[in-house]
Amino acid sequence: MQKVLKYAFLFLLAIRICITTSAQNSTLLEQPRLNYLTTNEGLPQNTIDCILKDSKGFMWFGTWNGLCRFDGYTFQIFQSQQEEWLPGNFIQTLSEDQNGNLWVGTNKGLAFFDYSLLKFIEIPLLNEKLGAVSITHIINDNNNNIWVATAGNGIWKIENKEETVTTVESVFEDQLPDKNVNHLCLLPDNYLLVGTNNGLSVINLSGGKLKPLWEKLYDYDDIEGLNILTILADRRGDIWLGTIDVGLYHYSTSTLNLTYYGANNNNPNDLNHPSVYDIIEDRNGIIIVGTLGGLNFYNPATQNFSSLPASTEEREYLNNPFVNSLYADELGNIWIGTEKGGINHYNSYQKPFNALTHEAGNPNSISHNTVNSIFTEDDVFWVGTAGGGISRISNNGRKTIHFQQSDENDQSINSNFVTSFIRNHQNHLLVGTWGGGLNKLLAEQQNRFETLEYIPGDNRSLSSNFISSLEYLDNKHILVGTRGGLDIYDPEDDSFLRIHEKMDINQTLEIGCLLTDSQNRVWVGTENGLYRFNRSQLLTFNENTGQINFTKFVSDPSDSTSLKGNYIISLFEAHDGTIWIGTYGNGICKYTEKGNGGFINYNQQDGLCNNVTYAIEEDAQGNLWISTDNGLSKFNPETETFQNYYSSDGLLSDQFYWSASCSDDQGNLYFGGIQGLNYFNPAEFDSYPNIPQPVFTQFSVFSEPVIIGEKYHSKIILNSPISETNEIELSYKDAVFSIEFSALDYFQPGKIKYAYQMEGVDQNWVEVSSNRRFANYTNLSGASMCLKLKRPTAMVSGLKNLLHLLLPLFHLFGKPLGFRYWRWFSL
Repeated sequence: MQKVLKYAFLFLLAIRICITTSAQNSTLLEQPRLNYLTTNEGLPQNTIDCILKDSKGFMWFGTWNGLCRFDGYTFQIFQSQQEEWLPGNFIQTLSEDQNGNLWVGTNKGLAFFDYSLLKFIEIPLLNEKLGAVSITHIINDNNNNIWVATAGNGIWKIENKEETVTTVESVFEDQLPDKNVNHLCLLPDNYLLVGTNNGLSVINLSGGKLKPLWEKLYDYDDIEGLNILTILADRRGDIWLGTIDVGLYHYSTSTLNLTYYGANNNNPNDLNHPSVYDIIEDRNGIIIVGTLGGLNFYNPATQNFSSLPASTEEREYLNNPFVNSLYADELGNIWIGTEKGGINHYNSYQKPFNALTHEAGNPNSISHNTVNSIFTEDDVFWVGTAGGGISRISNNGRKTIHFQQSDENDQSINSNFVTSFIRNHQNHLLVGTWGGGLNKLLAEQQNRFETLEYIPGDNRSLSSNFISSLEYLDNKHILVGTRGGLDIYDPEDDSFLRIHEKMDINQTLEIGCLLTDSQNRVWVGTENGLYRFNRSQLLTFNENTGQINFTKFVSDPSDSTSLKGNYIISLFEAHDGTIWIGTYGNGICKYTEKGNGGFINYNQQDGLCNNVTYAIEEDAQGNLWISTDNGLSKFNPETETFQNYYSSDGLLSDQFYWSASCSDDQGNLYFGGIQGLNYFNPAEFDSYPNIPQPVFTQFSVFSEPVIIGEKYHSKIILNSPISETNEIELSYKDAVFSIEFSALDYFQPGKIKYAYQMEGVDQNWVEVSSNRRFANYTNLSGASMCLKLKRPTAMVSGLKNLLHLLLPLFHLFGKPLGFRYWRWFSL
């Protein structure tokens, strides 16, 4: 007897993505960051006429060379060459009915896509009645009737009862100003708005006279005879009409006023082009208008337009100016179908990371892109760079003064590598430099500095010209951390006291960071460990002081509570007095006061985006923000979870820079990197609402996708799509198989992490990145196999956090003759 393997594939996908929480922001994104899907990513063609997200979460794109289904990573393409009942490859419109099937309008007729088979099937009545007419728009009503607009053949109604087409009939012939129908818009009060080549028609589907508010539309001569390509009924009930060449009309159903918006090149608040091809509304109520000149955003609060044109500059602009189609999904994704640029898309939940960069020829930009230090005070913002000196920014960014080293000015700053700022009690700005000593700004307008340097043989001079950090000891004296040790600066006589010379140490104190905490302790981070001093001892320190006491913390592999890593590059005290330590290569450490003190370490394995932690800041909610060598992490100390952000989220670069951070009184956080400075207010971050629901997207045997309904070794493996299948039975001859999966989340899908485990085969959870979303197995034994995925209840980073989300084991069912199987349950 032939052996049969029966597998129940129950995936409980483990997914990790970054989610933030805050109040909803109701304003327009100032500059959406775009992503692009073109033929380079798998589209068959770059002209997109229609876009749809189906009820299962897949995206569909109609191109001029076939229909595409997209799962966030890969495309499945349907073309007339392979699909007998797809009449043409020019896909012009899409609609999903209440049964989850697709109605597809082409330039050669209407087609029906049966989702249960993932293929187009024949409906004879469609061919008989409609033939090869060009289909321009399709909508579906609450009774599952299909309404079809055509080019030259008016409107057709299809009754679709119990998944069976019972009637196909032409309707409203005497109510249309033109049989060339471009758009249908079904209103909640059972009215149908029809856009044609020769004006607008308002149809009462219930019969009888029109309501006065709709009758009023016919009184406006402005729209009579216009070629209306698209119609939107917004959430306020207002109507927007887009025309082929004369712009946009807005009809207010509350005031019954009609407002016209044209394309005036001299008015930046007008449209960027008069040809309007599609109109949508985003989740914030912004009206988005697609034209042959790009995107236009209408903000009802200001009643003004802003625009997004095309440019060759990636991610900042559209890659093609001709917008054919628009789609807004329920998760904030805005999809833009273009004429030659494929799909452009962005998410309105993307984080509002602002930036300051160096721009050649712009004197108001910062002087260099590598930012090493940041200092804010009142309305003035100081940026210290590694190679470009200082930029002083004021007047809300409209005025910038640069201070740079100059051989022609002996009173200029002594180095262009600026590591730290502090203002002393004499109101002088002190500037720490790398290689140029301590610089005191005496006169801003004259660009005049006084330089305090290391002088060989003078033990009251600076210990080293290489300064990493400045910190207050009291309201008069300043702690100076240098490559050569720790100094106390006295501004009364510009002298320095060298603390390290009174310490019992046998190595140079190469200092990277300083912190004076609320408990009168001074913390000193070095390349060889962490030092702690009693502040009162330093306040009384003088040349006659004897040996000074201190506590040193170093890494001890035999002590799990010891410091992890000796190279300390950042220090921070949180609002609750907790001391946080950033290391070079070992993540962050939390200092605990228990016993003699100890440390709790958090690193990449826990979800931190990188173990090189340059700077730490805290937001108003008590979250820590950590800049690293590979992204920016937000850490919640209560839940011990991380949320990570990268250049794909809008950061200038994934690599930040030494000690470059600060915060201001308004809650803004500032972080410097190698490509400039990012700043943002965490309170403005929206909460992304989606917890992805993973689905299977493809099942393959011997690397070949299994086709629905086809027999393999005398057995049909799939009777429906893998995403809809509850049980799979395989012959032992088909024992080499793989299964692919996707979260169907389109906002930063590359950041999603997956994990799976085949019980009895995989000893541990197999964690994979988004570019390896499949499980592959070979020659498994003839027994029940459970392939598990974990569905998280919170999107957090760190597999150890996800392990708390394990669901109960599934029951296995036995079958005579040694056959065993388990059932695949949908979660």
